[in-house]
Amino acid sequence: MLSRTLPLFAAALLAGCVATAPLATQDRPAAVNTKISFLDIAKFDNDLSASLQAKTPEVEVLFYEKISPNNVPERLQKWISVVEADGGKVTVDAPPNATPTRGLFAVASLIGTLISSIKTYSQFNSERIYAAAKGRDAVVSLEKNSQGEVIVQSIKFVQRAP
Repeated sequence: MLSRTLPLFAAALLAGCVATAPLATQDRPAAVNTKISFLDIAKFDNDLSASLQAKTPEVEVLFYEKISPNNVPERLQKWISVVEADGGKVTVDAPPNATPTRGLFAVASLIGTLISSIKTYSQFNSERIYAAAKGRDAVVSLEKNSQGEVIVQSIKFVQRAP
């Protein structure tokens, strides 16, 4: 009886040592979003950082609600400040149908807001998540909504030419 159970016991013991592996073991990279909707939460920072680290040529941030060029959320100001502090360009595309004075005023206000945010750059400079914005330029696209207000349509982080 021992001679019959010993081989079965040995087989069971060896079978327990075999590593289990999934049937399909393809290494698939995670899908990279080139368009990210802005939410003022930490997940947004993580998503934007991951997309920028993937070296995509352009990552566009879209908005659920209207945002005035004068009131760009601080979370986005940090990202734009990193771009500028790293030597990147921050450009503003004025809406095509805006009157020159109102459009220029909105652009000047936006640039003033961004420059003031650079003063706080040292506070978050040590955070590695923002390093993904290095080597990028930022393009702030404005549009005129149906009420005639100039709002931020999107912010694009574009890979700088070498």
